[in-house]
Amino acid sequence: MNDEWKADLQTLFNPRSVALIGASESSSRSRAIISNMREFGYRGEIFPVHPKRDEAFGLRCYPRVTDIPEVVDAFIIAVPRDQVIVALEGCAEKSIPAGVIISAGFAEASPEGKVLQDRLTQIAETAKIRICGPNCYGIANIHERVALLLGTDVRHVQPGKIGLVFQSGGLLNLTLLAAWDRGWGVSHAISCGNEAVIHVAHYAEYLVRDSRTQVVGILTEGIKDPEKFLAVARSAAELEKPLIVLKIGKSEKGVKAAQAHTGTLVGSDTVYDAVFKQHGVVRVHDLDDFIETVELFAKRKRPRGGRLGFIAPSGAECGLIADIATDIGIDLPELPAKTVDRLKKVQSPFLSIRNPLNAPEQYTRKEKIFNACIAALLDADNLDIVGLRLPLPRMREDRDVVNRFVDLVQAGKKTEKLLIVFSRASVSLPEYWRQLLREHEIPFLLEYRKGFKALKSLLSYYRFIDRDRASCDAGVRVDVNLGKVKGLLQSFGRTLTERQSKQILAEYGIPIARETLATSAEEAVEIARRIGYPVVLKIESPEIAHKTEARAVEIGISNDAEVRADYGRIMENARAHNSAAQINGVLVQEMVRGAREVIIGMTQDSQWGPMIILGLGGILVEVLKDIATRVAPLTRFDVEEMMHELKGAKILEGFRGQPPADIAAVIDIVLRFSQLCLDLKADIAEIDINPLMICENGKGAKVVDCLMTRLLPESRHNIGP
Repeated sequence: MNDEWKADLQTLFNPRSVALIGASESSSRSRAIISNMREFGYRGEIFPVHPKRDEAFGLRCYPRVTDIPEVVDAFIIAVPRDQVIVALEGCAEKSIPAGVIISAGFAEASPEGKVLQDRLTQIAETAKIRICGPNCYGIANIHERVALLLGTDVRHVQPGKIGLVFQSGGLLNLTLLAAWDRGWGVSHAISCGNEAVIHVAHYAEYLVRDSRTQVVGILTEGIKDPEKFLAVARSAAELEKPLIVLKIGKSEKGVKAAQAHTGTLVGSDTVYDAVFKQHGVVRVHDLDDFIETVELFAKRKRPRGGRLGFIAPSGAECGLIADIATDIGIDLPELPAKTVDRLKKVQSPFLSIRNPLNAPEQYTRKEKIFNACIAALLDADNLDIVGLRLPLPRMREDRDVVNRFVDLVQAGKKTEKLLIVFSRASVSLPEYWRQLLREHEIPFLLEYRKGFKALKSLLSYYRFIDRDRASCDAGVRVDVNLGKVKGLLQSFGRTLTERQSKQILAEYGIPIARETLATSAEEAVEIARRIGYPVVLKIESPEIAHKTEARAVEIGISNDAEVRADYGRIMENARAHNSAAQINGVLVQEMVRGAREVIIGMTQDSQWGPMIILGLGGILVEVLKDIATRVAPLTRFDVEEMMHELKGAKILEGFRGQPPADIAAVIDIVLRFSQLCLDLKADIAEIDINPLMICENGKGAKVVDCLMTRLLPESRHNIGP
């Protein structure tokens, strides 16, 4: 289906005329919408529609939307659910290109509501009507004074550069209240509800293209159009317009609540995390973090690094700041000697000079001392960011604090470094503070932990933006005879044996441990001699996937006698484990020694396609769960980031006298594996390489064990893009 028409949302966000269907002074919704439009200063025409009224809100009222003689650009439907379809059919007949459906009770409510929503979507798709909703609060274009919106908090918001797209109207209202409190300027406020026609990705695309929007904040329960969203994320990264996303539905109860709210398919939270990291999308996990992160990104400078210098007028507070910064991963380097010498001239002799800096008591009352401290940290060669705590805003205007804030503004204009003001607690701001924040582009963050999390997100975002462009390419492109590979797969059963799985890996140039299948003890001895001792023996059976549990694997076998004995023992244990299993024989494999183990795996996600994991391997992987996740295709940067995320990364880098592992070999193998997963996404459901044995640097890596499961034909339509 060609959905290009959905990208043109101009008439939705800037209509010259609007029909309000269900207009009535007795309706609180109608009153709120009309009041918003009038107080906002909407410059277009408003046409009330109601079958039993001649006038509403001092305007002529029409029985049906088709009775309006003028051209109508947009509509708002605010009638009971069972009247919506008839109202929408009238809008289609009138050829109105866009509109908002406030009414609820659709897919979020019941199967009957889902049927009605499907009919609504069908009408809109046929007539190419761009619909926001149903079950929503509507939209506002702050710059153009358009408010097709229920919430009243939008009236207080100033025009600016933050675009907001929320599935929840209630949480959008709370965020608009925060925007007013923090002095944000907002370009658009969108409550999209059930997304029956226009999805979150369409709104995000519109905002990314909008020249007046520089930061896009999104609250969503799930992404309905993954391919579109990824395209928007790529465009946003190229334009350096951050997408800040609060994705709800992490817990089981959260998933159920989200599905009940808008009927959205929430999807795997782990996969969303991976997709967002991979495409430079900034993820936050609650509304407080969302607000602080948007505040910082909207007033950001590009930091040249992540080294923070901090000033606070309390020794204990400096200790608290250091603890929180360390916990979150913010670097607080020691101050250089020349900076310490400068600070000695203004610092109390009873206070130490370190980072965080315990500033003299009431330093905000002492202009010269305050500015000297700020200047010393801004001039420090090993600091990229300077943060400080100002006293909590009082209701009565504090001229000293205001003057110090203005001093910071002036200092900020003379440096490329990022200056951030912190408060040690969340407070409602007095009007004089709001005015300061509206007038000046210095971030003001409430609470250290929330503020440092926002700063960590900013640093991670620019790490993504500034990544080596060469590392963004796949780096490995394997020439594969895909017809041969698919033919092999079709000749295998649903669950491939280890040896069959490795045949597929080998076609992609992924190195495999030397091995041969034996069907007798004597044949196993001959193979072991040929490979060279020590060797590993393991059962081959499509019905015995976990050989360790079946006691059907032996390692470190060093001579002929052990091969003969272990061959018989493995066959006996396998039959005891599953007497009905098809047993092909015993695999004789070289023993890879002195290596570190990792796991590489793939599962199919219904929305996003092949999901690749990388982690520390072996039998403890299910206990340690030290894994990183991304979605195919992977770039070199993706694999490097995955390895960096592992808690056990030091084991690979070299630990307690061990030489570093061959990281380059791992990256090469994972990139080849990524191509395999993408090439065969319609054929393979799961892959488990565990372990991949990594030798020391320069000596490569080899797959020791692998399991693949084919995808059943009836499941193929459930795979993502």
